[in-house]
Amino acid sequence: WYNDVSKTTDQVKFFKEGEQEQVIDIQKTRPEEFVREIEHIEKLVKGEIKASNSPIELQRGIDTMLVLEAALRSFKEKRAVKVEYDRF
Repeated sequence: WYNDVSKTTDQVKFFKEGEQEQVIDIQKTRPEEFVREIEHIEKLVKGEIKASNSPIELQRGIDTMLVLEAALRSFKEKRAVKVEYDRF
């Protein structure tokens, strides 16, 4: 994932074994990404919304963070790594 290839574009580059590099341009049209999600989490933390009424599941958030952590580790180590879902 290449962030801010231009002011309005992110880019994903990937390879399939035996094939050439593929590139997908992702147009950024939202000036403030994830604002509503952050506002929702703030309301949860403040107790304005009960967790049982939230569409955001804690386990899904943990899984997302594990994927991001594995991506960062893969980038740093320059190799494919396994997402360790069993850590939590």
